[in-house]
Amino acid sequence: MYSESEVRDQWANGDATQIHHIFPKSKFPQLAHYLENLIKLTATQYYTKAHPSNKTDAINPDYQLVCLLAKSDSIEKSLKKNELYYRKESFIYCINTGLSQELNFDLSFRQIKTELATIYNDL
Repeated sequence: MYSESEVRDQWANGDATQIHHIFPKSKFPQLAHYLENLIKLTATQYYTKAHPSNKTDAINPDYQLVCLLAKSDSIEKSLKKNELYYRKESFIYCINTGLSQELNFDLSFRQIKTELATIYNDL
């Protein structure tokens, strides 16, 4: 696959050496093995943004949204290339489970991102 972070931000310098569970496996063990719930990050992104102050039991909700939006882009690009790594339905299942939502499985990726922004704005 790729060695760069799936999240393109100011902390994306260097190789993506960390695989991050967007929804933590400690709280959502049923999502732990879904590729749609895993995102490649640099060490800086992982230890300072995804898990503030290097506390891996803590989640930054704002960065969780950033990760979900980036993962949506990664999945959409992969599917457009006819790669078989991901399923949009599995991504929606992860979102629905992790955020206690009931998003429709026929949403477009643009609609998924709009729904995610709305959900996180209401948190």
